[in-house]
Amino acid sequence: MFSSLIAATTVLSVASAGSGPWALSHADYSLYLGAEAQRLDTLALSSGSGAEDEIDVAGGIATVGLKAILSYGLLPGLETEVLVPWYRVHQNRPDQEPCLALGPGSCATTKGLGMVRLRAKGVVLDELGGAPLSLALGPELRLGQHTSAERSRITNLGEGTFDAGGFLSLGRTGALGGGYWSAYAEVVGRYRTPNTELGGENVPGEELAGEIEAFVAPNYQVAIGPSFTWLRRLRGVDFEDANLGDPDRFSSLRVTAMQAGAKIIVRGGDELTLSGGVLRTVWAVNNPSDVWTVSVGLTARGFLKQQREQAG
Repeated sequence: MFSSLIAATTVLSVASAGSGPWALSHADYSLYLGAEAQRLDTLALSSGSGAEDEIDVAGGIATVGLKAILSYGLLPGLETEVLVPWYRVHQNRPDQEPCLALGPGSCATTKGLGMVRLRAKGVVLDELGGAPLSLALGPELRLGQHTSAERSRITNLGEGTFDAGGFLSLGRTGALGGGYWSAYAEVVGRYRTPNTELGGENVPGEELAGEIEAFVAPNYQVAIGPSFTWLRRLRGVDFEDANLGDPDRFSSLRVTAMQAGAKIIVRGGDELTLSGGVLRTVWAVNNPSDVWTVSVGLTARGFLKQQREQAG
């Protein structure tokens, strides 16, 4: 349940590095460095957000994180990407519920490397080549085995799994007065290597995730627009039926989490881009129901190339 919040941060990150169906040109590269903060105080059960049986988390759970995303144009229309996150998750009152019910150490502060993501993106349709929209797809790997020891914590950074899947992204851009507009949608499917079985089904179960974003830029310096993200674990049990004494108590859950908000992009020329965003949970099942996520980051593109050219 709670780890799905952290895992979803690979989907919730500010649009700046690798977002959408567009790929870097051959031998071009970019580096995104960002920070984010999250806060939650309420957990939804199987009846979903806003129900009377929601669980209050005494003191709340606060997360701060740093994230680096390196993207490289391997070939024309083919981009590779690696995402490396670091998090610190803190429960402010481990001496109160629900920490007491979950047992000793379940709310201990956890900090360290989150789930590392590797991707390759291939552009199948290119609107610059005359297609009605741009479309890209590719494989995705997530490395999370190093999070296994803390997976039973409410403050965990992952569920100790190695995940493999693929994604599809489509979008389009266009001129708008003296600026532009853009929009894209992406869906990701993941097979998660099981830690155990429950009722003959793998735990954790497969997941689907996605995002939809649109931006309007009155000029080429500033763009702003709405953002929507979602995560769905297809199989599992409800929180009320979970074995809370099992180390895979959270990864055994079926979960749904949806967030909506807005993002802004400020371009400082072709080399530097500042981006930021605010998202808030709008629907959750067996998952935190009131998560606020605030992100900010800076993307540098082709910086070493420029230094070499100047030196030459």
